[in-house]
Amino acid sequence: MATTRWITACFALLTFTVQAQFNYSGIFQKTDIEHEYADNVTWTELQQRQAQVDTAGYQLLDIELAKDGKVNKYWAIWAKTKQHSVLAEVAGWDSLVQKRRDMAKEDMVLTELEGQAGPNNVFLFTGVWTTGKTAHKVWKLDSWAGLVKKNEEMAKDNLYLVDVETVAFPDGTMPYIALYHYGKQTDQTYLFEASDLTTFNTERVRRSKSGYRLLDYEQFEHGEREYYVGIYKKGTFDDSFRASLDEQGFQKLRTERAKSESIYLTDIEITRIKKSTVIKPKKKPANIQKAGAPAPANAPPKTVEKSKIKVEVE
Repeated sequence: MATTRWITACFALLTFTVQAQFNYSGIFQKTDIEHEYADNVTWTELQQRQAQVDTAGYQLLDIELAKDGKVNKYWAIWAKTKQHSVLAEVAGWDSLVQKRRDMAKEDMVLTELEGQAGPNNVFLFTGVWTTGKTAHKVWKLDSWAGLVKKNEEMAKDNLYLVDVETVAFPDGTMPYIALYHYGKQTDQTYLFEASDLTTFNTERVRRSKSGYRLLDYEQFEHGEREYYVGIYKKGTFDDSFRASLDEQGFQKLRTERAKSESIYLTDIEITRIKKSTVIKPKKKPANIQKAGAPAPANAPPKTVEKSKIKVEVE
């Protein structure tokens, strides 16, 4: 059975501090591919670790970022696929567009995006590029409804959502960054959101029974409410989802499942433990959104930003 090595930047002395700050959620999949992880590391430490594992044949699959005070901390997931990947940070939308173009010329595909709000409403991006020639697009949209509509438009060209990122800016706006990859019709992905975790979990189980698997999970707060977002795709592999665990419980689950069942963490979401009460809306039915389906009544509110939708131009 494949073994998994765990790395962490936290000393035991700091464990309580981390547990008091963050909740851990993740998607687990059954696979024989070895995985490695980095937990709560600095940007410099992450770069160093990326160089080490990339040389050893591990592909960077997922990046998560959270603030520890004023310091950025990172979590990462690698899989031993023998594919080369590149990690880079860029500041601003225009810089991301240019970086994507430059990397595409080198046969590198943007596969993962993580974002945070910088000064003057500038998006600061952490991106992962992997060797390949897959056609892909990145869009910046001003509302949830705009994201759902864009999914429909992209699907007409066989471009399907693989990653979505959102960050609330200090002025109340909340742009959505959507990454699309070209694929066959059978590769089509589906977007789902709910405003309570129970509804999200219930729908995930129902979708799993229908043959759909959760590939990406995002959780964010806007307007004093929590929103839970998932990207689904048709699949036959075994998967599971666990949300809002403390660090100790999450690490134990990750280790035990890898050793006993060959089930590995493939997607991680880190959220800060709220010090204030978040408003919980009344439960309403939530539906899987096939690309282009109307946004439900409890969809995240539109932002007040009035700028036009932005997309890179080839």
